[in-house]
Amino acid sequence: MRKISSFILRHYRQLFITGVISLMVFPMGYMLGMQENTKLMGQDVLTDLPTLQKKSFLLKDFQPEFEKWWNSHFFARKIALKLKNQLYDWANFSLIHSGYRNNVIQGKNKYLFEKGYVISLEPNCVALPMDKFNKIILLYQQLKQKNIDLYIVLAPNKVLTYPKQLPSRYSYFFHNDCRYYEKIENQLKQMGIPVFNAQALVDNIRKTENYEPFSKTGTHWNLYGAGRTVQESLRAFGLADIKIKNIDSSSAPYTTERDIANLLNLIVPYMTNENYPYPHFKGTADIEGITTIIGNSFSNEYKKILADVIGSKNIFHKENSPLSNEEARVMLTSKRIFLVYTDIPFRKKEDQLWKKIDVLLDNMNEKIRFSDKILPLNHQGLSHHEKWGRWSDGKKVILDFNLGKRKNNTILDFNVNAYVNVKHPSQTIYVKHNGKLLDKWEFQYNKPKPKTTLVVSPKIIDSQGHLNLEFDIKNSISPYDLGLSSDKRKLGIGFVSITIK
Repeated sequence: MRKISSFILRHYRQLFITGVISLMVFPMGYMLGMQENTKLMGQDVLTDLPTLQKKSFLLKDFQPEFEKWWNSHFFARKIALKLKNQLYDWANFSLIHSGYRNNVIQGKNKYLFEKGYVISLEPNCVALPMDKFNKIILLYQQLKQKNIDLYIVLAPNKVLTYPKQLPSRYSYFFHNDCRYYEKIENQLKQMGIPVFNAQALVDNIRKTENYEPFSKTGTHWNLYGAGRTVQESLRAFGLADIKIKNIDSSSAPYTTERDIANLLNLIVPYMTNENYPYPHFKGTADIEGITTIIGNSFSNEYKKILADVIGSKNIFHKENSPLSNEEARVMLTSKRIFLVYTDIPFRKKEDQLWKKIDVLLDNMNEKIRFSDKILPLNHQGLSHHEKWGRWSDGKKVILDFNLGKRKNNTILDFNVNAYVNVKHPSQTIYVKHNGKLLDKWEFQYNKPKPKTTLVVSPKIIDSQGHLNLEFDIKNSISPYDLGLSSDKRKLGIGFVSITIK
């Protein structure tokens, strides 16, 4: 020991200089192709290397951009970040965490909370955005016309579930006086919309059952909380009555039970020594048709359990990303739609929940675009999709529309083209239902197109809301047979779009 001390004293200058140089040079290992195996949890934003140009250099635009790039790419960056987070935790006895953008609250008994959910305990109560709620009732009514059921599941809030586990300082400023879950539930019930309040369920689970609905280390409900919600919501909606067969338990997370603990990005993992429950149900529920689930991140666990019960092939799931028109049209072929959200989105005037509802409503006055890869109707006799639409291929096309139950006439406005040219100047299309002629479309080369709008009586729509139309093509022919191209498809009518009014 004395020899080591003596060596350090004699060579401290050299050691200091070597240490400083090492600290400067070591991060440049990235330039030499050195790779870091350490993984960071969460989104790691990496910037691209900026191009060195005279103008940007002189204007000093290059320097800060290069700094951003360097800060996200230097060698050992990830381990350095984890070390920083760990030292910060040790310095304050783990009462405050720097990981996950300082967005984690360390509660009592090692409970972790995400700061964003504390908003539900704020004392300044806000009124529900009724103009947005009116869109929900409009969606419900229009879906009903299409024979699609709408159900709403209010996913629970961890902060509201464990308020006594929050740090003591929060009890002085935050209370559940606003009771948003009750207000949202009552408002939806008044509108006649089926709703299940999972917050009330998990509160009761904590009082009467042996399993917790949330883990200490996750911001989302665990599979037990989600599983019991699936069980009770299906029963409340009259869809199924399923029984729990057994409950597995594991020290390793099944899904997101450690999501915010992992996001702390510590060298020494945040541990609680808890087990995570996973309920399994007896058999499978016989629920007809496709079920669409739209929700925030809480919908993932609900979907996982529901997939166990009805099969993953029978579920279409959309989480936080924007809803496209094509996705909306696919959803509108479902048998039922679940909205699975916590209280917070329902209280905001601007949220992706409302944006998704707007997209669904926009596509409700349905416009079927035949250029889409997936069509929201069953069909026969159509060729592959192209940028403009689809050609028929053969002598007959069959389209099966799901129009839902309708009291009034339905207008089908067809945007179609016929395959006519100099060598094949005319085409006749017979539009039929159950063999009965509804209309006759005659197309002539270089002449105006005939009127291609059908007025459909509700009498010819069956009890399930389906309308089957046949398009008999008199003179289908291939471009190959006409000597125009190598295309051997028997073309007759080209479908661009159909607007359903």
